[in-house]
Amino acid sequence: MHPRPSPHTLLGADLELDVRSPHEVPQTTAEGTGGRDGRRFRFEGNVAVHGTSLVDLTVVVPTFNEVSNISALVQRLTDALVGRAAEIVFVDDSTDGTPLEIERVAAEARVPVRLVHRRGAERVGGLAGAVVAGIRASDSEFVAVMDGDLQHPPETVPVLRDLAEDVDLAVASRYAGEGDASGLASGYRRWVSNGSTVLAQACFPRRVGRVCTDPMTGFFCFRRSAVDLVRLRPRGFKILLEILARHDLRVRELPFVFADRLTGDSKASWRNGVHFTYQMASLRMGRMSRFAAVGAIGTLVNLAVMALLVHAHLVHYVAAALVAAEVSILGNFLLQERFVFRDLRDGSTRRRRLAQHLLFNNAEALVRLPVLVLLVQSLGLPSVPAQAVTLGVAFLARFLFMSRVVYGPSGGAVQERVRRAAVPRWVHVVGQVAVVAVAAALVARWDAGWALLYLVVTGLVLALFAVAASSTALRLYAMSTPEMLDEVRFSEPGDPEHSFSLIVPARDEATVLGRTVEALAAQDHPDVEILLVVSGDDDEPTRAVAHGAAARYPRTRVVEVTGPVKNKPLALNAALPLCRHDVVGVVDAESILAPDLLRHVDFRFGETGADTVIGPVQLMNFHTSWWSLQNVLEYFYWFRSRLHYQAKRGFIPYSGNTIFVRRNWLDELGGWDDACLAEDCELGVRMSVLGARTSVAYDARMATREETPPTMNALFNQRVRWMQGFLQTYRKGEWRALPTVRQRLLARYTLVMPLVQALTGVILPLAIVSAVLLSLPVGLALLTFLPLIPVVAGLGGDVVALREFTRLYGLKARPGDYVRLVLGLFPYQFILSAAALKAAVREARGVNTWYKTAHAGAHHVLTPAAAEAA
Repeated sequence: MHPRPSPHTLLGADLELDVRSPHEVPQTTAEGTGGRDGRRFRFEGNVAVHGTSLVDLTVVVPTFNEVSNISALVQRLTDALVGRAAEIVFVDDSTDGTPLEIERVAAEARVPVRLVHRRGAERVGGLAGAVVAGIRASDSEFVAVMDGDLQHPPETVPVLRDLAEDVDLAVASRYAGEGDASGLASGYRRWVSNGSTVLAQACFPRRVGRVCTDPMTGFFCFRRSAVDLVRLRPRGFKILLEILARHDLRVRELPFVFADRLTGDSKASWRNGVHFTYQMASLRMGRMSRFAAVGAIGTLVNLAVMALLVHAHLVHYVAAALVAAEVSILGNFLLQERFVFRDLRDGSTRRRRLAQHLLFNNAEALVRLPVLVLLVQSLGLPSVPAQAVTLGVAFLARFLFMSRVVYGPSGGAVQERVRRAAVPRWVHVVGQVAVVAVAAALVARWDAGWALLYLVVTGLVLALFAVAASSTALRLYAMSTPEMLDEVRFSEPGDPEHSFSLIVPARDEATVLGRTVEALAAQDHPDVEILLVVSGDDDEPTRAVAHGAAARYPRTRVVEVTGPVKNKPLALNAALPLCRHDVVGVVDAESILAPDLLRHVDFRFGETGADTVIGPVQLMNFHTSWWSLQNVLEYFYWFRSRLHYQAKRGFIPYSGNTIFVRRNWLDELGGWDDACLAEDCELGVRMSVLGARTSVAYDARMATREETPPTMNALFNQRVRWMQGFLQTYRKGEWRALPTVRQRLLARYTLVMPLVQALTGVILPLAIVSAVLLSLPVGLALLTFLPLIPVVAGLGGDVVALREFTRLYGLKARPGDYVRLVLGLFPYQFILSAAALKAAVREARGVNTWYKTAHAGAHHVLTPAAAEAA
């Protein structure tokens, strides 16, 4: 039996530190506090209360076997910080009794003291990694960092904090003004410190040399918002150098005297020098440069092996290219593990990383083969130089995959370790030169007409391949890790804080409307009104159902519209002025809402501060037909993953159902565009332009259940309307006012997707016919099939998605369903392409008629009990 923790010691919210032997201290004792899980808190005495943080300053102290210094350090720090809204966070990697000493001292401290204790594999990045862990555990506006050996005077911390008020970073310098580094243990250490400082300033003359005389110090204070933790790659001892080299900061310096160490031993060693050298090389060269160096070695190996096999006449050049690829792929992995991605190896096993590496690079090698054949047979290039060209072109794709997938974010660090690969300008230059060289070679070999045809076809095919690959990746965005899925889920709701007006447009919906209103009336939220919008002059059955429901359910009102033109946005705009509450929700007439959905949406508004919350919608009747299965999985991907990505990137086309918007936004924007066939998408674009915050949630228990269109013709017409609405929104051009280039590129990609699908429907059949009937060069014929590769690869994801869908909703997939899934893939894609082509033609001709989707209530016979998501 371990003794119980001290009852009066609270190191953080929901946290007690067990009083155990040093080897039994819990792995991470600050888990669930402060910034670590995103929740905010304030301190009342030593008690952390969840809510808005009132802490102004966090002092992060990394420690390793400093038990003899803890008491004096905390005493001097608390004396200096009394009267300030401050806290102390120790990040401890010790193997002695330091964590127990921190627990003892914290019980009597006059400021809050918290502990992050790292054990074993958690000790990533050395002292620098400990500092970053402490910063992540903080929730204050300013963070000060200091050593735990008392060589940094605690009395200087408040001065640094005040100095940082008007800048980004305040540095305590041993080499500025009257500063003194005499506390360094020996002349050798002083020489090393001075030399390291000069080297750092020389390597980074602008970001370091001009602003900081002591980038090697571990004593500084910075504004939390000025430092992007995602960009840091902590390793070794010198975290300040990492911060300076990766940011453009406004810096002030404060001279200080580096004191003598009173007790304990210095942790400096020759290994620190090795880490510093590696850190300098990494910061100066960048990861892509190291990747390029390894790639150059792999290219030489690849070409040497291929040349040996070809010139020795052992195998055909295609087989030689495959053998050489396998040798270089394995060699590159070993070198990248050691020299390029060494700091990113945590979170996955080497076996898994090797499997991902082999899978991608072998697929990439197969993709390069048609290009190689084209260069050799059509352009007459020698096989080895042609192989070199294909390797160079594939360089960027390999780097992006390795940095973002194989060594990308995993585990609990997903939100902190999203790696954006910066592409140097020379990569773009090399790519442009390669394109020009290939074009020139084509023109030299054939007349301009044939050369132009080859270039156009190749360009279109490669573009379609990129689009197909990216679409497949986006479908799986939020399903990539359990942590990402946890972020998408609803939290358990608290007391309601908002009121809801639910608008239900209903035209020719007498079959399904009654069941929908019954589900809405069953909502357990206390402050809800339901507005049923029906035609007052040409749809008596639906009107009768609506008035009957209003008579049964007190919270329900009927809005009747008349006139020759009737569509969904007109109905929504008719009801908007009559809404009495602060959140307006849109619900389709056939939708079945979960009874406690609005309570969860209400809490989501308060939890995230969002302006719009989009709830989950799921088609249910996957057994109905071969194409309904494909349609069901489309919704599964869209609402569970793709919308989450769009919201994260700040550009999101809204869905038309189970969407909840703050009333003041709709009033400001004037409601919905009644001339647009995708009024939901268009509203999302306008709100994205104005910076509205959108939160997307997916939880099978809360999903709004719907049905697929009853016939294939109805599905086709529905898609025509949606796709034309996207094109209308694109042509309106409101998205051009989005604030960033990234958002505008995403807008183009999303809104012109119907044109891409239409182009796919034209090019792929022509490619197949051309490959079979015409005497095209082998390389070009193979290239035309490139877009099929990610589509076929996505089949594996579809199989997994079907299994996950049925598990979450308490349904069962039969073996025949998986057969229909595989056999229906290409026919379904053909339907979408044909619908996109018709949408493009309609938009070009200015045809704007509205296709109304009929509903039969096929989802009403299903009563899925959504399983608890694992």
